[in-house]
Parts: sequence; structure tokens; C-alpha cells
Amino acid sequence: MSRHGAHLHFVPVFLLTAFGLYVVAHLIFAAQVSRTLIVHSTGYERYGSALVERTHVSPLAKKQPTRGRLFCFAMSTEKFHLDRVPAVYGTWLQKCDAVHFFTNSKKHLADVPFHTIFQEIPDDYMGLFWKSRIALFYAYHISKDFDWYVKSDDDTYLIVDRLRAYLDAFNPEKPLFLGYRLKRRFRSGYNAGGSGYIISRKAMQMFAEQLFPNPLLCPFHDWEDYGISRCFHSVGIQATDTRDSRGRQRFLQFSPEEHLKGTVLNDWVFDENQHKGFDVFHENLISLHHLTPQEIYLIHAFLYRINDK
Repeated sequence: MSRHGAHLHFVPVFLLTAFGLYVVAHLIFAAQVSRTLIVHSTGYERYGSALVERTHVSPLAKKQPTRGRLFCFAMSTEKFHLDRVPAVYGTWLQKCDAVHFFTNSKKHLADVPFHTIFQEIPDDYMGLFWKSRIALFYAYHISKDFDWYVKSDDDTYLIVDRLRAYLDAFNPEKPLFLGYRLKRRFRSGYNAGGSGYIISRKAMQMFAEQLFPNPLLCPFHDWEDYGISRCFHSVGIQATDTRDSRGRQRFLQFSPEEHLKGTVLNDWVFDENQHKGFDVFHENLISLHHLTPQEIYLIHAFLYRINDK
């Protein structure tokens, strides 16, 4: 066969291969879209209030206070029960008035106040919205008598003393939703999930009574924090500007290194990213995110143990 003939033979093979890859890519995309639509349409039935009745509540969780200023719950999953949960529970979490872990399993949690409210929700990215949605409803179900409800991840550290002082400036009887504001697809800004949601009693009441049961006001979104913020926004609760008087962020959503080096993408952040270097770790800082258990222990040691007398 001539060189020219070989080239002619190669072209259709290449085109067939390219077309095959195109078809496969579209099938994968269609499957993902289909799964999203199925989850969206059935999630309100599968992951509704009936989950509360099937939740295992540990003895320590039952002993937690039912009224006070701060109701704190950290969201976790079984694969982090042996490392992240002990780090959070052994450090900042116990500085709250009521302490709870919301998770999907009882394994390795003998001495922890936990609830298996997530046991029937898929443990993947698509399940995050449903987890946060039921978590907010469930926290208010446990007790309606706290001023503030604090939702955190299990790789987050909150300086609770500073949070208490900061909240002195706010009225929990007003619908408030505090955190670190992002802006993608959301003109007025939405709170990032990782650095923590700080929600007033009034806002929690509105979520439990108006938003949780209404898919039109609280529709599914695969970005959990965007979805939850959109729910609050539908009843007029917008993300509050939580920067201090110098424009520094109190809640850090991205890794400490990204904030330190100033590599956080401005396309994501709602507020201008004016500060970097050690100025991001200031006297009004409240939370850090994307931490290892070792970093959580270390931060706690520096804050509370090294100078402890």
C-alpha cells in the first residue's frame, strides 16, 4: 500500500475513534444529569422529617443542654470517626453550650455525643445539600431554645470565645446568616459551607417551618452552600458582611496557606480579597478550614495551652 493510501485508511479510523469518545462523553454527562434530576425529584421524600424517627441518638447526645447561647454541631462521616472527630471533640467544640456530631454511623463513637441523621443519605458530593438541609431542620428539632446555631465541618476550627464576643453585636431574634461570602452565580453573595454557618434562632425557625418543607423555596443544588444560601435568600435572609473594621475576614473558607499567600481566586470571593500574609491571622479571626486533625490540635495548643497557667 502506498503512503498516500495509508493516510486515507488512517483518517476514517481517527474519525471513528473521535466520534466514539464523543458519544461516551455525552453518555456519561447524560447519566450525571439524569442522576441529578432523580435525586432532586425524590430527595424531598427520601430525606425528609421521617429520618428523624430513624436516627440513633447516643447517650451523651441525650445529656446535652437543651437551651443556651450556642448550639454547635459538626458534620462528619464514618471514615473520619477515628481522626477528625476526636480532634474536633477534644478541642474547640466543647467550648459551645451544646455539643453534637451529625454523622452516618455509630462505629468508633462510643464516647461522643452523636446522631446518625445521615445514615440513609448518599455519602458523596451530591448528598451534601441533603445532609445540610436535614441537619439544620434536625438541630432546630432537638431544641428551639438556643440563641445561635453553629454548623461546621469536621476539618474546621472555630475560636469559640471570639465567636461569642462577635455575636454580642447581633440580635438572635432577627433572621441572620453569618459566614464567609462567595459570589459565583449569586449576585448578592452566599455563605461558604466549610468555614461554618452561624445562624440565628429566628433564621433557624424560618428554615425549619418555611424552607425545609417547601421545594419551591428551597430547591436542590449540587453546590451545597450555594443551595442552602439560596434557600435562605428566598425568604429574604441574605449573607451578612462579617469582615472586621479593617476589611479582614473573620471566617476563612479556603486553606490557611491559600489565604496566607493570597492565591484565593477573586472569581469566587464576594468581598475584595485585600489581605494576605500574616495579616489574615488577626485578633478578630473566628474560623479556619481545610485543616488536618494534627493542625486542629496544634492550633488549640497554641491558643489555650502554651500560655495556660
